Amino acid sequence: MVRKQSTSSPSHVLYEEIVNDIRQGTLRPGDELDGGEAFAERKGVSRATAFKVYRRLEENGYVEAGPGKTTRVRRNRGIWLLQRIADTLNDLEFANARPHITAKRIVTEDGVVIRDTESGQWIMKEAI
Repeated sequence: MVRKQSTSSPSHVLYEEIVNDIRQGTLRPGDELDGGEAFAERKGVSRATAFKVYRRLEENGYVEAGPGKTTRVRRNRGIWLLQRIADTLNDLEFANARPHITAKRIVTEDGVVIRDTESGQWIMKEAI
């Protein structure tokens, strides 16, 4: 059987590698990642590729960082995701997209997104 060569970009491969490390617990919440330049050198990629990987990880809630700050694995990604769900539902309703949602709450182990009966807004509450 002839196998097709992978067409994944280096940034995609590295992104998936870090995501898998987070999901498997090799990288744990609060763990510090290498700086962008050190990461690029260690992995043999350009700094632009390294920063692209880190930016995508941050955009998807896996890590948190700031200008000049250390990049760390996000401690409460579940909470971050719930807030994104609440914000997206509110944005859709504000834009009069009126999504067909019959649920009054979305529950996870990290918290819940509920529709406030007075304001009609979706709000996120952390689990206690």
